[in-house]
Amino acid sequence: MNAACPRPVPEQATLTRAPARFPAGACVYVVDGDFAVARGLESMLRAYDLSVRTFPSAEALLAAEGVGSAEAPEKCAIPACLITELGLPGMSGLDLLQWLRRGGSRVPVIIMANRTDVHAAVEAMRAGALDYLEKPFSQERLLERIGEALSRPPAGVVVAPALSVVKGPV
Repeated sequence: MNAACPRPVPEQATLTRAPARFPAGACVYVVDGDFAVARGLESMLRAYDLSVRTFPSAEALLAAEGVGSAEAPEKCAIPACLITELGLPGMSGLDLLQWLRRGGSRVPVIIMANRTDVHAAVEAMRAGALDYLEKPFSQERLLERIGEALSRPPAGVVVAPALSVVKGPV
């Protein structure tokens, strides 16, 4: 992430404690084209001792995680979830979710959207999203959904670190 970005990130006014169900070492992937949003989420989640990786686009996430590389899959024992903006430049958040599911990935995905789009929300849920959150959403709701995602057992074999893949029905 570009640390030289001049946009300041407002400090969180108050933080409630993270749910006890956050597993140690859990990783949250954040994909959002808006640097301030991604940085704000990263800051909040790190305050709960979560490992966070941010990406400005779906393509950047896939490239960084080596998806499509010839390397052998590895076992993944670290719980992970993905939070992605619906309206990303290039591959949308919904396209990313559908791409992951077609590849057999069962990583829990939370879709964020700047506006209400009932059709997109329905499509996201049909594609297997854990939730569709319209901005602004409460910190508590996001933490609850992340806790739910991370409480699921790690999903078997990975195509890339923490983007877990299990062959079979989702």
